[in-house]
Amino acid sequence: MAAVETDEEKLDTKQTSALTQTGAIPRLRASAMVLHAGKMLTVRLRDPVTQTVESYLPGGKIENNESPEAAAERECLEETGYAVQVITGNATVARYPFVYSGKLYDCTTHFFIARLVDPDRTPAVVNDADYNLGCEWIDANDEAAINQAFGFHETIHACVKTLLKHVPQG
Repeated sequence: MAAVETDEEKLDTKQTSALTQTGAIPRLRASAMVLHAGKMLTVRLRDPVTQTVESYLPGGKIENNESPEAAAERECLEETGYAVQVITGNATVARYPFVYSGKLYDCTTHFFIARLVDPDRTPAVVNDADYNLGCEWIDANDEAAINQAFGFHETIHACVKTLLKHVPQG
């Protein structure tokens, strides 16, 4: 399986310079697009400052000495209770500005396709931050549902749509 082409080029030099000059906080992240039985796993998060609730792919900061794949798997378990395995060879990387909790971040996110380790297992109890409102499965084949869930952020939305085009069959 070939890797999905990198989207990092979309952030041009002016945008990169602007993020640096504004004092945006650099954030290296990983996210997992988990698919099962035609559904996609999302996590509902409430911004602590704006109180806006949005759907996200499970994900978060890549820790020191942690691979992006391991971070995506760990974050998914922490945020949703589901143990997942990243499917290698299907990833995209994007760099984009992101505002959360009143702070501007210069995010570089590794987006992966993943599968449930044990589809029959009940998810573990989640003890995450108060802003985590829980997970939700959305129809991965319903373009309107995808647009509604991720339309709030152009780059994240584009990465989800790109990954969906590269889901391994079988």
